[in-house]
Amino acid sequence: SEMVKRIKSGTDLQRCVSLTFDDGYQDFYTNAFPLLSSYGFHATLFVVSQYIGRTMKTAQGQEFPMTNEKQLGEMQESRYVDVMSHTSTHPRLSECSFEKAVEEVNVGRKDIESITGTQASLFAYPFGIYTNEIVAHLHTESRWDGAVTVEPGLVTHNSDTMLLKRNSI
Repeated sequence: SEMVKRIKSGTDLQRCVSLTFDDGYQDFYTNAFPLLSSYGFHATLFVVSQYIGRTMKTAQGQEFPMTNEKQLGEMQESRYVDVMSHTSTHPRLSECSFEKAVEEVNVGRKDIESITGTQASLFAYPFGIYTNEIVAHLHTESRWDGAVTVEPGLVTHNSDTMLLKRNSI
C-alpha cells in the first residue's frame, strides 16, 4: 500500500521495496511473520479467502496447510502484515466469464475485510493472469487502490497501479 501511495503522490520511489506473498500458506505465519516482526519489516499477504483454515491440495497431490482466521487477524493487528485479497477460489480469471471473475474479486475482498476488520484495497491476480476487462473494472471501482501481476520489472511513477510488476525471488 505504501508503494501505491508513493506512485499516486509522486513521492520518491528510490530505495523502496515492497514484500508481497501470495495464497496464505501456513508457513508464512510460522516462518515469514516472525522474521518480519523481529526486523520491523512490513509485507502484504494476498490470501485466497476460501482456502482460509483449510488444506490446499495441488494437482500433484501435495497438501499445504493454510493460515486460519485467528492468524490472519493477529498478523493484520501487528501492523507488519497487510492482509489483502487474492480472489475467493483462485481461478484463472481469463477462463471465467466477466461476471464470474468480478464475483471472485468481490467475494474474496468481502471475506478478507470481514476477517480483518480493515479495508482490503489491494489485489493480486491469481497466477498473475488478468484480462483487460478485469483491469478496467478495478480501475472503475473506487475501492481498489492497486493490483499486482507476476510480470517482472520495476515500478515507476508511470506504472499502472492496477498492473504493478513484481520480481519473484
